[in-house]
Amino acid sequence: MSRYGPEDPSVLHYQYSHISRKAWAGEETTSFNIRRFEGHFWEIDNHHRGVIDYVCRFGLGGVLFCGKALDVDHALITALVERWRPETHTFHLPVGETTITLQDVQVLWALRVDGVPFTGNGFCETGWRGLCEELLGFYPLQNEMKESGILASALIHRMMIEPLEDGLEDEAYIQRARMIVLVLLGGLILPDSSGCKIPLMWLTQLRDVEAASMISWASAALATLYHNLCEASMCKRTDIGGPTVLLQLWVWERMPTLRQDFVSARIHTNNTPCALMWTGSYMINRAPKHSVRHYREQLSLLQNSQFIWMPYVDRQLPDSCLEMNNSWRSVTYMVCWAIVEAHEPERVVRQFGGTPFIPELRDWGFNENHFKTNRRGKAKTNWAVQNKAYIQHWERRSQFVTNHYMEPLADHVQVMRTRQYMEWYFKITITYITQPGRLPEVGMNTVASSSTLQAETLARVFHMSRGFDPANAVGLLHEINSLALNCLTECSESERTVIPSTQRTDVDMSRGFIRRARGVGQRGVRTGGHGYSRHFRMSQDMPGSLQAGNEENVNSDDNIDLDTLIDNFAAEPEMQHPPALDPSSWFPTWSDAPQSSWVTPFDRVGLPWQPTTQDSFFSGVHIVHSPTNEELDDDAADDDDDDVDDALESFAQLERPRSSAYIERPTRREHIDPPRSSVQVDRPSSSAHTAPPDKERSRPSLSQTIMGMFPRRRSSRDNRGKGPIKYTPSSFK
Repeated sequence: MSRYGPEDPSVLHYQYSHISRKAWAGEETTSFNIRRFEGHFWEIDNHHRGVIDYVCRFGLGGVLFCGKALDVDHALITALVERWRPETHTFHLPVGETTITLQDVQVLWALRVDGVPFTGNGFCETGWRGLCEELLGFYPLQNEMKESGILASALIHRMMIEPLEDGLEDEAYIQRARMIVLVLLGGLILPDSSGCKIPLMWLTQLRDVEAASMISWASAALATLYHNLCEASMCKRTDIGGPTVLLQLWVWERMPTLRQDFVSARIHTNNTPCALMWTGSYMINRAPKHSVRHYREQLSLLQNSQFIWMPYVDRQLPDSCLEMNNSWRSVTYMVCWAIVEAHEPERVVRQFGGTPFIPELRDWGFNENHFKTNRRGKAKTNWAVQNKAYIQHWERRSQFVTNHYMEPLADHVQVMRTRQYMEWYFKITITYITQPGRLPEVGMNTVASSSTLQAETLARVFHMSRGFDPANAVGLLHEINSLALNCLTECSESERTVIPSTQRTDVDMSRGFIRRARGVGQRGVRTGGHGYSRHFRMSQDMPGSLQAGNEENVNSDDNIDLDTLIDNFAAEPEMQHPPALDPSSWFPTWSDAPQSSWVTPFDRVGLPWQPTTQDSFFSGVHIVHSPTNEELDDDAADDDDDDVDDALESFAQLERPRSSAYIERPTRREHIDPPRSSVQVDRPSSSAHTAPPDKERSRPSLSQTIMGMFPRRRSSRDNRGKGPIKYTPSSFK
């Protein structure tokens, strides 16, 4: 492609340093290391009931109740980072802008949204070890400390070896609850890149239980996630912190094609956080894991019907997961100590049931250096004072809730606004993550970019051909030809311009098939089964001229119900009062096609059907006999003639049997090889066939002639391995 980047660069002004450029250049994106270290904490199953009550009062009861989350898929998070835009704090997907909002954090983990920001002073005058002794109940060792933080393993080990009993003072339960809160914050909700170290400055905000219960944990978690996604998307780090578990849960809620294949169906339990639903076992053999290319392809091919915009509308949630004061849709700042990020839910109004519109480009006062914000070298900074302006904006968040996009609109207005938004969106976003037509040297092929380019080319041709001027038809054809050639070239399919297309539009695919007659006309496959012999078939009704007239509109390839056909035949007057017996009509004629796989050799030479009678059926037939041994002599032939003549005379005097249990239908004749028989029947050509038969060969009897018209059914058991054809029985009834 001639140019890479958005058509309108007014929004994505950080594209020149975005991680998606690596995928466009063909470089392999290495999966990010996920920071998470609370795993051993879930091995403790003897928490005192008083401790759990205080954890709930601190505001983290929902996270503790949901239990241990499944492992984070590093490849999935990496593919999402390629789609993250730090300019708008949204994922740019083919369906539009989407993102994780305060609503998702509260609904999934039951974390409080309304409250004060989680921030404070990063310095303790009494020392961090003394603060641990006061608020945690133990004095940590020197090797359990790391600068201004404490190792998570020290807290987990302390809780394992010192379980609490009943009858203790409330302060003992509060101290143990603070330890649990620190582990959940540092290992799951707010993990950073400092390893397994938990900042002890958080402990200063947990001194008072009632004050800590008013902290907005949801905004702190979302701000941390936004900040880590921005840093990773700008190639600032090789690992990623923040609540990546929460991001994975958000993906599973809204994009079913990216979910794991769980053993049992995921059903939400009423009055519980939604994260509890995504626990359990999944099938490893069918889980699309550990492949960035796979997730990249799935995200690039995502359709609007595959994205769930409002997954929580039909669920009964507890009060801790319900919205208060419209904070979910407030356009404001989110603060978590040194981290400050913007919350823009108006860009994803479809996640709240609104109609999308073109949002205004806000200036949040951030620049590229904003992504480098951290606490290094700022140990004595009071972050509450440093971010005072942003905190004040958060406190007035209810004033920045816009509701005009939530008003109900007519259907045609919603369609029009959605179309206008998507037209604008495709101009400001990156349509292709990888180059169309680029084939990797190793690993799986990628086709998402090529498919997108082909769809865009077809859409462009469609719009060009609508309402065109017939006078400019030649120019239009040349332009369409140029578009098709460029598309095929960029998709590495240019060889198709010299190879004829394999799609034949004149193929009739609407014709059905005979359901029960398996293998009709196919070599080596017999139609009949047990109880369906040639004698049984000959004992059934053969289609005469009257029945053939009733079946003239019946297509042999249509899927016809035999029972209905039998009832229709039985209702005809001719069937109620059958005509006089005519043995000549019992023989298959060119107008009455045989219905079984035992067809005459004439069917195999592709000659047209011609009406005939019994007398003319054998006239002019050149019969060539090829005896294998001296088993066929003249005496045996004469005896067979006499036997057949007697049989025909006695058979003609019998009443013609009539059965409605089986109605044979015409079948498609196919050109197949003649049966393996010692009798060969040659159909006379259009010119008179005057060549006399070979006098040196004995003349076959009439029974041998009739038997030679049908392929000999041979037992597969008796003739196993004696020929290239093996007849297999079927279940025809």
